[in-house]
Amino acid sequence: MSEERLGNRPSGRRRSSELPGTLLGCLLLLEKSGGLPAEHLLEATEQRLEASALPVTLKQSGRQRLRNARVYLERQDLRGVLVEIGYFRRSLVRVRTLPA
Repeated sequence: MSEERLGNRPSGRRRSSELPGTLLGCLLLLEKSGGLPAEHLLEATEQRLEASALPVTLKQSGRQRLRNARVYLERQDLRGVLVEIGYFRRSLVRVRTLPA
């Protein structure tokens, strides 16, 4: 199981791999932390992912956000990758892979 935490950068800017609330951002973090089973998995789906953000709204509970993430991953034929997304004060703070 791998885990990645995002901190505030001194400049206040985020790197492109730190895109809160987007599936592409989550997958980039997973790839960076070694959580993806194969590097080509992200490359094969990158165009579809860039065109669509993970459907997360601030009114949803954490459980609903996690469910949406899993449903979205299943629709993208990434069923082998389960993702837990941690939110704190409306910001993405943790992305980790869950054991199969």
